[in-house]
Amino acid sequence: METLRNFGFVEPIREGRLVLDYEGGIVNSEVFNALQYGGVAWKEVGKRELGSDCEMEARKMFGIITGDCEGVERAFKGDEGST
Repeated sequence: METLRNFGFVEPIREGRLVLDYEGGIVNSEVFNALQYGGVAWKEVGKRELGSDCEMEARKMFGIITGDCEGVERAFKGDEGST
């Protein structure tokens, strides 16, 4: 969550949910990765809703970065380089 704050997504967790202000934050691959890993981490510690929020926002951010959602599943599996 520190990575999100560093890229302008101030106070990303509010009342136990992830809330991203896309007008104030910078959309980039570092934030996408932080959301992706955050989703896994939050689910592992039992915060399933927060983990799902992170995953949903990561998918949304992938679409913003690439202009399309094609390939998001490969990115989530870590196969972004494979065909």
